[in-house]
Amino acid sequence: MSYSVLDLFAGCGGFSNGFIKKNFTIKGAIEVDKDIALTYRKNHSDTKLFIGDIRKLNIEDVRNELGDIDVIIGGPPCQGFSVAGKRDVNDQRNTLPLEFIKYVDYFKPKIFVMENVKGLISMDKGRVLKHFIERFEAIGYKVKYELLNCADYEIPQTRERIFVVGVREDINIEFSFPSKSKTMITLGEAIGDIEQVGTFEETNQHNHDMFFPVDRRTYELLGEGNFLCDLRHGENHVHSWEISLKGECSQKEMDILNAISENRRKKKYGNKDGNPLSIEDILELTNHDDIRNEIENLLRMRYIEKIDGKYDIHDRKINIGLRIFDRDKPVNTITTLSGANSSYAHYSQPRNFTVREVARLQTFDDDFIFYGSIRSQYKQVGNAVPPKIAEKIAEQVKQLLDSISL
Repeated sequence: MSYSVLDLFAGCGGFSNGFIKKNFTIKGAIEVDKDIALTYRKNHSDTKLFIGDIRKLNIEDVRNELGDIDVIIGGPPCQGFSVAGKRDVNDQRNTLPLEFIKYVDYFKPKIFVMENVKGLISMDKGRVLKHFIERFEAIGYKVKYELLNCADYEIPQTRERIFVVGVREDINIEFSFPSKSKTMITLGEAIGDIEQVGTFEETNQHNHDMFFPVDRRTYELLGEGNFLCDLRHGENHVHSWEISLKGECSQKEMDILNAISENRRKKKYGNKDGNPLSIEDILELTNHDDIRNEIENLLRMRYIEKIDGKYDIHDRKINIGLRIFDRDKPVNTITTLSGANSSYAHYSQPRNFTVREVARLQTFDDDFIFYGSIRSQYKQVGNAVPPKIAEKIAEQVKQLLDSISL
């Protein structure tokens, strides 16, 4: 049996795709961005697509077009929302979650699924999520939520997202979140067969002809699986001085750089997120007697800079520097900037990922074509709910609805 779905904040259609794979019928979808809506329409020609600001659409007209709806899905932006009323009136996102609640209240679907970023759990010290749950409960839904890591569900990406699910209170069946898979998909397994880039005629792949090169020298010095990052000291983090990116450093100079990098955020040295250190501070941290020559040399090579008589790492933006992913692991979260001029680099070629490659990392099928400018395409992929995780959720939703029908 097929059930009807309304997809709010539909984007290019990742959420819809997952539900389609489990035989749901996407009766309607709402998307405000015209470029993104074009991608949705081209890939979901049977769905009634409403293009426009959901706050300005007449909900009665939507209902008249679609009729009854079994399931509402969607991922409303929540970043501008505040329970305490401290909302930026210029931030158009601040009322969008309320629109999702309004549509659920109006259509009264049997079940709804709301997807959002991990930060929703801690937003406003948890009050925002608590507020949403209370609002859903007030309109007659039993609500539960869970944070899911996509890598646990056959998606080659460590993307964490919260899913909030509500079942109408007259339905005496509890929703169960999908169980984790025993299979982990790696970056290499996902895109290893399409390393050649080019036109569709050359590769038989859509959206695979545009990419952005990265600096070859930095790429070769860094190596696969590493992250160029001067302000952190985590696993696989490589500092620019460790690979002599700007010039070779002595051990004494590395001691100075590491001391600054490791301690610049400590409250002992100031109240900012990052604070320059004095010569006295650095001497104390390194146990060296005289570092004047080394300081001058590091200034000359531009590893550090002088700020009000103190010293800080020069290129602090290297904190978000080049990242070459390990082909034998899932990648980090695919974002809206995962291709165009991003810090993400292919594991065997000095370039960013193509749209088709990041689409694969989001588990879109190869026949799903993205439209609009190249930046819009990357945005569409990065903002999408991965179809595979949507499919896993849809399978659980279908089990619940089938149980009602028995």
